[in-house]
Amino acid sequence: MRLVCFGDSITRACDFPEPDRWPLRLRDHLHSLGLPAKVYNRGVGGHTSAQGLDRFAEDVLPLLPAWVLIQFGFNDCNVRDWALEPRVGLVEYQRNLRHIHQLVLRGQGRAIFVVDHEPRQVSGAQGNGLSFEQNHAPYANVLRSVIAELGADAIDLPALARGASLAATELLGPDGLHLSARGNHHYANLVLAGLLPLLEREGLLAPQPAASVA
Repeated sequence: MRLVCFGDSITRACDFPEPDRWPLRLRDHLHSLGLPAKVYNRGVGGHTSAQGLDRFAEDVLPLLPAWVLIQFGFNDCNVRDWALEPRVGLVEYQRNLRHIHQLVLRGQGRAIFVVDHEPRQVSGAQGNGLSFEQNHAPYANVLRSVIAELGADAIDLPALARGASLAATELLGPDGLHLSARGNHHYANLVLAGLLPLLEREGLLAPQPAASVA
């Protein structure tokens, strides 16, 4: 099984040694469950869904068929302090998500959207005068609407974090957006918890006990 983590800096987690980043910790969890998955980290810091779409042919297409975790939105919604509008508008963001999903399916892959964790008191000014959280909220809503429209598989990280009673302070670093070192460990467990039902449904894993976030 191939698993491609396709996204931005949250996916890349480049502030930490590679073995401590959540995609590789996820791989280790899958190995411990008897699934010898190959996990590819195709996150690029600062990238929007538009930039992800531009590099799809290079970063994802050669790895298909594979299971692809699609994780974009935090950069799309960002209004830089000198700007008035988000980097990628809502309509384009919606179109990009559909396009990436379609491309994965056309390559005989499994497309799985990742609903990002909830940001908290993100540092840095937004050029339109709103908070980052306010700018992000409609993008999270659009992602959920695309998931529903397409009947797509998804890993709902906010719901999984609430179910595990994980506070934002246990996931996030000082900027209120990116993961802390410990947050990467929790993140891997949350993604695993979201993946397990899909893997079990496909017969790739026997039913497992609920994943711990410790």
